[in-house]
Amino acid sequence: MFSFGPEKLTKRILLNYRKEEEYFAFYLGVNPSTKQMIKSPLREDPSPGCTFYRSRNGELKFKDFARNKEYTFVDVVCEIYDVSFKDALKIIAIDFGLIVKPGVAQHEAKIEYDGSIVEDTGPTILQCCVKEFT
Repeated sequence: MFSFGPEKLTKRILLNYRKEEEYFAFYLGVNPSTKQMIKSPLREDPSPGCTFYRSRNGELKFKDFARNKEYTFVDVVCEIYDVSFKDALKIIAIDFGLIVKPGVAQHEAKIEYDGSIVEDTGPTILQCCVKEFT
């Protein structure tokens, strides 16, 4: 456990403790992979329309094409719990045991992280079907 207050908590500190893939796996309930499209764990999704990718700066992101949104692991927590960025950092720190708050329960993991690391394997091939607007 770290000996810093929640007010000094940063995304960089969280990334020094665990990999982005592990945070995504914990909160989304899927092991991140750039090799396949998945249904969004953040909403009712009838068909796969989301994927993981590495941005130009090397950051792992979750892309929801239907909403046209990109999420970092902190953004995912903001979306799930409807909290600010700062509060999302605190939630993550508590869930992963970086900060222990008396009386605050840790969230249960939806899936165990399998240890794989998402690698950028080159351009992603997207296929689309053009149809009449309804």
